Amino acid sequence: HGGFVNYDRDRKKMYNAIVDTTNEIARKYGFDIIPCGDAIENARDLPEVKEGGEYTLNRDGFHLSLDYGRDLAALVMNKYFTGTNPIDVEYEPEDTDSKVIGKLKEIARDTVAR
Repeated sequence: HGGFVNYDRDRKKMYNAIVDTTNEIARKYGFDIIPCGDAIENARDLPEVKEGGEYTLNRDGFHLSLDYGRDLAALVMNKYFTGTNPIDVEYEPEDTDSKVIGKLKEIARDTVAR
């Protein structure tokens, strides 16, 4: 994406700028933050989804993949809104690796403090 150059093509720098801006707006207007981005960032350290890993969280470089990425975001939102422990969610997207989904469920659980 052309805008990535604004962050010196550094994913962590871009993530930190997003977090700073999001926190500022949330404080200003009294919004809660659903930590989907935090969960995605936390999952990027998994060997299976790191750049060049067997699986990916993105489908085109910036939109979440239809399987792993969106599943993680959905697990976070479900935990945030309902309090359901992601580990207890039985659904897994078709053609996904259960071990990786299990790790994503743990990340969702650990990322949502509510």
